[in-house]
Amino acid sequence: MQIIILGCDTLREIAARICAGHILITSEVHVRGTLSVAIIGLIGVFVGSVISVVGTLLLHHLQEKAKAKSDEPRKSLLRDMLRDTRFDWRKIETLSHVIGADEETTKALLIQIGARASEDGTGVWGLLEKHPLPGKQ
Repeated sequence: MQIIILGCDTLREIAARICAGHILITSEVHVRGTLSVAIIGLIGVFVGSVISVVGTLLLHHLQEKAKAKSDEPRKSLLRDMLRDTRFDWRKIETLSHVIGADEETTKALLIQIGARASEDGTGVWGLLEKHPLPGKQ
């Protein structure tokens, strides 16, 4: 006969019931119960960690995708400005102003579209296709 007693809050209550013959507990049942609880806990930790990592990666991917999508019109405008035959080089201030970005963002976008700064340090930019680096012509 197996009896499960609920409501034993202390070891003293359990021991009293065991001594009175109301319950029989073997070490095998105790270890098996503890082990299964531990395994369930570890599985829960593992599943929670995997969900957290996947969620973080998904969020990062979606944010990068949205950023790339919002940068595409700016890149297109920069390409058009740098391909304009009326200008040989374009000032970084003008490029930044036209696309509505700060200079650092503008520089990053310029690099991404294949542009470079002039070597004289005047703050002007051009496409590598029009202005290849010396020795790379």
